[in-house]
Amino acid sequence: SLEKVPSEVSLNDLSLDEQLAYWLNLYNTAMVEKLIDHYPVRDTEDLLFGDDSILDEEFLTVAGYKLSLNDIQHKIVFEKFGKKKPIVMYGFYQGNIGSPNLRNEAYKGSKVYHQLVENGEEFVNSNRGMQIKRKDRLYVSKYYEQTESLFSDFESDLREHLADYAEGQMKSDVKYAKRFKIDIEDWKKWAIGRGWTEYGINNYQNIINIYS
Repeated sequence: SLEKVPSEVSLNDLSLDEQLAYWLNLYNTAMVEKLIDHYPVRDTEDLLFGDDSILDEEFLTVAGYKLSLNDIQHKIVFEKFGKKKPIVMYGFYQGNIGSPNLRNEAYKGSKVYHQLVENGEEFVNSNRGMQIKRKDRLYVSKYYEQTESLFSDFESDLREHLADYAEGQMKSDVKYAKRFKIDIEDWKKWAIGRGWTEYGINNYQNIINIYS
C-alpha cells in the first residue's frame, strides 16, 4: 500500500514534512515485515549487516525505482532531510534493543519532528543511547556509526547533539567527558517472542491503516 502512494499522489505535491513522514513509515513498515519474515531470529546483527543484509536488499519498488532500506535511510532521508536536522536518525527502527523505538503510531507530516524529538530524547537518555562511566568516559551506541554522515566533525558534533538532548547532570557529563568511545550495542530482538510478534504486527497494521 505504501509503495503505491507515489503512483497515486506525487510526492512533490506533499510538503517536505509529509514526504519525510512517508519515507519513515515506508522504512519502518518494510523493516517490521522483514523481521517477521525472519522470525524467530533472536540476534539481528547478521541479519542487518551480514552478506545477505536485509538493509541492502532491493525489495521495495517506489515510482518504478527499486529501493533498499539503506537507500531510504541514507540516500533519501539523510541526504534530503538530515544534513540540517540530524534528529531524523531517530525515525529508523531496526528491530533490536540497541536501535530507536518503533512508535505505536505512524509518523504524520503535521507532527513528524515532534515525534522524532520524543524518540531522540528517549534514546539519548536511556542506557541504550549513551552512558557515562567513571564520570569522565562517554560511551555511545553503535547505532551512531550508521549516522556518521550527518556530522561533519563526528565526535565533536555528536557530543553537542547528545548534550542538546541529554537531561540533568548528563548534559555537563557529556560535555566534559575526557574519553569518547562507540561501545554500546544490543542486537537482541526487541521484546522477543509472542509479545514481539503481536507488537510488530499491530504497529505494521497501524502504519498501513494511515494510507488505506
